[in-house]
Amino acid sequence: MAEPEIVPEEEEKKGLVIFGRDITKIPCYRSSFLYGSSSYVGVGLITFLLTSKPGFSSHCGFGAFMLVTFGYYNWCIYKFAQQKFEYGQLQKVWQSAAILEGSELVDKKTFKAEFKDA
Repeated sequence: MAEPEIVPEEEEKKGLVIFGRDITKIPCYRSSFLYGSSSYVGVGLITFLLTSKPGFSSHCGFGAFMLVTFGYYNWCIYKFAQQKFEYGQLQKVWQSAAILEGSELVDKKTFKAEFKDA
């Protein structure tokens, strides 16, 4: 009789750790790095085609990489913080609605959806 195979549990994937912090868990990091890298290639290539100076084009590309990466990261983190704040507010409302649902303290009209004929 064959014994059942023992399947080991999957270990949590280790990401790239820099200075003791897993950068794969940082919100917006991946997208900002990808946008920055593509801007480096794009600006560097266009600058090289226009000026034929490899040093100058690599400097322009790196400048574009820094501007786009930090600019997009800051914008994305700002939007992420806004969404997190709004979700926190909604969670409080949902908790209070769940507690008050079915009680006489709440007007029944507030929980009913109003559908209008188009």
